[in-house]
This record gives sequence, C-alpha cells and structure tokens, in this order.
Amino acid sequence: MISSAESMTLLPINSDACLTSIVEYFLKKALDDPSLTRDYAHVCLAIKNKEIQSGDYKKINTSFTKLLINKCKDTFESMFDRKSIAANERKEIESCKNKETKRKLQLKSDENETVHKKRSVAICRFICELLKVKILVPSILEMCSARLISSPKELSVECVCVILQHAGSTVNHSGVLERLQEYSTAQNAKLSPGLRSMILDTLELINTKSTCDEPRLTDETKVVTSFVEASVERIKLPSSDLSVAQESVCPENNTQIENEPDKRTRQTDKVYNTVKTIIYSITADNKSTSINELSVHLKNIDVMERAIDFLFERVKIHPKTIPQLVSVCSSLRDVSTSGVIEGRHIKPTSLKKQIAIRCTKLLLSEVQNGPSENDFTSEQSYTFIGELINENVLSAHILEEFLKIVPDKLSNKTLKNVCDLLKVAGKKIEQVYSVKKTLGKLTDRISNDTNGKFSRRSGALLKALVELRDKKWVS
Repeated sequence: MISSAESMTLLPINSDACLTSIVEYFLKKALDDPSLTRDYAHVCLAIKNKEIQSGDYKKINTSFTKLLINKCKDTFESMFDRKSIAANERKEIESCKNKETKRKLQLKSDENETVHKKRSVAICRFICELLKVKILVPSILEMCSARLISSPKELSVECVCVILQHAGSTVNHSGVLERLQEYSTAQNAKLSPGLRSMILDTLELINTKSTCDEPRLTDETKVVTSFVEASVERIKLPSSDLSVAQESVCPENNTQIENEPDKRTRQTDKVYNTVKTIIYSITADNKSTSINELSVHLKNIDVMERAIDFLFERVKIHPKTIPQLVSVCSSLRDVSTSGVIEGRHIKPTSLKKQIAIRCTKLLLSEVQNGPSENDFTSEQSYTFIGELINENVLSAHILEEFLKIVPDKLSNKTLKNVCDLLKVAGKKIEQVYSVKKTLGKLTDRISNDTNGKFSRRSGALLKALVELRDKKWVS
C-alpha cells in the first residue's frame, strides 16, 4: 500500500505550469489558514527535490524549491506595497461624492486591510516553518527581520515578533532585539498597549531562554515520512485523493475542475473568521450579545475545533487575555455541535469536551515528545488550563495521567509548566489527585540530579511550589 508521502512524490507533475500551480496552491492554502503553515511546510518537504527537466539544454530546469522561495519572496515584498495601494484607495474614497458608493469603497478598503494584515503575519509564520524543514536558510529570515524592524509600524513590529517566536535560536537576532527594546520603552512610539505587551513578552521569553531545542528533521526516511504523513492527514489530503489536488491546480490536466475552494470550505472559513472577529472584540459591555452570537456559530465541528486552536494561540501571544477567554469558555461550555453535516449524521459534541481533548493532547504530547524549541510561549497554555479547571470548564481528572508520567519525563521546561499549572489550580487539582505524591517524586528527581540536567532555577521553582502547597495554596 502506497503512503501519503510517497503519493506526493509520485504526482504526475510534468510541466512548468503545473509545478508553478502546485507551489501557488500550497502557498495560498498556508496563507489562508496560518494554523496549518507547519503542515504545508512538511508537505513541501516531501516534494522539495521535484524538478521539471528542460528540453532545451540552454534552459535551466524548473525546481519546486526555487519556485517556492521566489513565491515566498514576492509575497513578503508585497507587504510593503500596501502603503501606496491604501493611499490610492483613500484618494478614491475622498473624491467620491455618492454616499452609498463611498460607504462601499470604505468597506472594501477595510476588508483589503484586514486581508493584508492576515497574509503578512501568515507569510512570516510560513517562512519560519520552511526554515525548520531546511527549505530556507537562516540568513533569509535574518534579512526579513532586518527589513521589518526598520519600519516602526504596528504590523511590521508584530511580524518581527512572529518571526522571533517561531524561528528560534537558529536565527541571529542581533540588532533586532535592541530595536524591539527601544520600541517597547520609547514614550513617543505610536504602538498600541497590546502590541507593546507582545513585544515585552517576546523579549522576556527569548532572554530567559526557557525553551528546549526541538528535534530537527533528519535525513532518515522514516522521520521525514512520519512528519509528512501527519501533515497530509491534518490538511485533509488523503493518499487516495492526492491526484485530485494535483488536477485541481493543473488546468492543462483537467479543465473541468475549479481552482476555487468548494462551497462548504468557503462557508466554514467565513464563519470561523466571524468567530475570531467576535472574540477579538468582546468587552464587558457586549459580552452577553457576543456569547449568543458565538453559540450559534460554534454549531459546526470544524469551526469549533479551529476556534479552540485560536484560543490557545491567542493565549500564547496575549497572556493578559486569559481571564477574558476563560470567561468566554465558561459561558459556552455546554454549546453542542449539530448532529448533521452535509446530510451525514455525526455524533454531537460540546465545547467543553473538545477543550478537554485539546488540553489532553497538549499535556501528553509534551511528556511524550518533549517541548518544541520554537514554542516560546507554551507555559501560558498551562496557566490557561489551570484557570479552566478553576472555572469547572475542565475536570481535574484529565491531569491524572499527565501527573503520573511527568516525573519520569522531566525537563527544565516541563517542570516550569507543571509549576505554572499547579500554582494556578493546585488547590482544585488536589481535591481529586495526590499532588503531594507527585511533588515528592519531582523533588527526588531534582535532589538526585548528579549530571546537572536541572538548573538552579528549576530547583527554586519546585521549592516555592512545595512551600505554597504547605500553606494550603494560599500565597
């Protein structure tokens, strides 16, 4: 039986136009949903050596990797064209005399600005993922960061933070960190409080070096294949239908298939974007109305799963929003999905259950696979989980397996995350699980560390946690 990874390499790509279309297809999909940039990077890895042989000896062969790099470069450079385009849009709006037409032009301009911001952040995230699979080299990311940091605009600074958060220690941040530090302290810098907080969080996470290295993809076929298999599954390109993806982006092979996403995908994307917009704009005044709107939109299981992923991304980037997001989850905990999707009967599920599934995967993946080098802010997720337990959105029982495994799989980063979790929800967790027993095992691991695996900071964190428990979790 042929694997998904092998199927990717066996697609009948036999022309420059077809190869170009496939590059554009993967790039477009990655930019449409930034949460899948890692998956599309791994799929690109599977066919990175694909070339179209030129029939003319004077011409250079067309390479998938070269086309992909050039497309990413063009997309990145297009970020800096928006200023002139926006200026032309403003002139057109100001010169328009008809109120209704003027309103439509303004709405269109606002929509273009939103799309521009989303694509800008997504391309920066995507090139970081391409760096991880060694399709790009660190010098390219360094040039991108230098170009962005030279412009003190909010979007440029946000993109720099995205690169710093996802590129890891493989990129030389010299000069960029200093400029970010200046932006974070300058009184005249026209940066929003949210972005200033994002800068400070990024600087703190990098300066503390509280992350462990993520295992790099090696040349071993099994390792590369496993990554690609998982990615193909997540982005819904099953091995039996991979040829459909190739046909859909190669018009010379099948002119009857449309290049646009099908109606259901477009509608799901639209609903998901609406959900994100509502979450972004929730305030104390509009919370009740916003919760009602969200409860309607979360009836779709695909939207619900993506919304939960978005909540965790939001927590990582803006940890100060944790209380608000916990409140949202608490209000929506009993919202259930529809049992029928496109005529198919699917067992309904609730937001509470899906959050529990997501949290369980996060907890077990760290102790089983180890923390990621580029996941600079994963500790915020543990604070989020702790608060969800306090609000009864999550049951403390989901931690039992994690707390049993963690002493044997301990690292500095894992210990930091456990401490963050127990500081927030230790009292609640101890109602169903013996935290004292786990803390005893962790203390033994630290005390018997003869190889210097654990830092002094880890010992201090654990000691403070034990003292907090002795005080009945009252700080």
